[in-house]
Parts: sequence; structure tokens; C-alpha cells
Amino acid sequence: MAQNIMNRCYTPNRHRRRASSTQPASWTTLARTSQSFAREKGARYVNLFVDPTNRRAIALYHRVGFVEVDERDQVIEMRINLTKRTKEQ
Repeated sequence: MAQNIMNRCYTPNRHRRRASSTQPASWTTLARTSQSFAREKGARYVNLFVDPTNRRAIALYHRVGFVEVDERDQVIEMRINLTKRTKEQ
């Protein structure tokens, strides 16, 4: 059964460039910490939705293991499988 652990988390357009360029490690840490939290709660995967024009966020999600699974209604759906262990986990 699907369960939402976190429903919404976003960075307003006016803050994206500044946040991603000044503290990219912080965003990667947040993504990895969120994955660990979800895994501890028994989640098998994490889905997220991102604006297709937000190329920096998409690149970050790819770096931490997310893959694109769908695109519709001007939104890209990405997913990471938490049951597969990687050398970084």
C-alpha cells in the first residue's frame, strides 16, 4: 500500500539558481537523507515530480539514483528503487 511520507517540497524559481550553485552538496545530502528515512519506514521506492524545465534538479535526482518513469501534464515523474543497494548506500 502506498503511503505519502512527504507530500510537497519545492524551491521557488527565484531561489533555484542561488541554492543549487552555492550549496549543491546540501541538496544531495537532503536527497540521500530522505531516501534513508523512507527506507527505514519500509518504503520500497520513492517517487517525485519535477518541472521539465528544472534541468538542475533533474540532474541532481539522476546523480542520487532516480530515473525518469513518466512525463505528462508538463511534469516528469522520477523514481528510485530503495530495495536495490548501491555501493554508496
